[in-house]
Amino acid sequence: MAFYDRISKGAKDRLIDTSDNPLTLDGKKIKRVDTMRYLGFEISDELKNIKHWNKRKSLAINAVSKLKTLGLITNQMHPNMKAHLYKTYVRPALTYGCENMNINASSLNDIKRTEGNIVKGLLNIPRRCRTTSLFLSLNIMPTDYIIINIKVDFFNRLIENEFTKKMMIELAKQLIPNDFISEILDITRELEEENMSLQDKCKLVKLNNITEYRSNQKNDVKVQKLRDIYKTGSKDNISGLIFQICRFDVA
Repeated sequence: MAFYDRISKGAKDRLIDTSDNPLTLDGKKIKRVDTMRYLGFEISDELKNIKHWNKRKSLAINAVSKLKTLGLITNQMHPNMKAHLYKTYVRPALTYGCENMNINASSLNDIKRTEGNIVKGLLNIPRRCRTTSLFLSLNIMPTDYIIINIKVDFFNRLIENEFTKKMMIELAKQLIPNDFISEILDITRELEEENMSLQDKCKLVKLNNITEYRSNQKNDVKVQKLRDIYKTGSKDNISGLIFQICRFDVA
């Protein structure tokens, strides 16, 4: 794999650049590829995340299909059990490797939309409805909280390791736009505790997310309405009742 090979080069650079010539090992030509998988992460020669993200979406959808094929998800299953299966088997497939991804606003919205569509599909409700109250009522932490928690947890694991800690310190000395350290600094920027270490700030960010999540569950008036629906004995019209509360045109 040759990274950034499409960058314009002068004649002298092209002459000495081995990526422009076939590579051989023991007389055999080494096949050149534009993507490769390393520890489950799809790496592209342009260092973009789109191929990895498309793979993750496909695997998440496949996970749902397998659950349905095995008969683990049925129309009569309680919504809370469906949510539990989603959090246990589907969401990990979708978010795997996001520690290494630079997730901008567009990418985050794409992840949110994918999660929302999958959960709505599990509950057999139309896509034309909001997911905020729905997720809160099912004890599914919002997507942006999950992504942030995954990243700060990863940073803290790196800092707690003797060898990777040195790497983080060196990376912090040379700030590179959109790299992992820059993301962590952006995540913790709003905290006012100036004398707190970056590691402690990461822990505080995660704690704040959990606190805000629980507060939103208590203060969202639609959450209790949805949970009352989940308690109903009849599952025949439960999807329609959920949709009436979460539809876009209902305040």
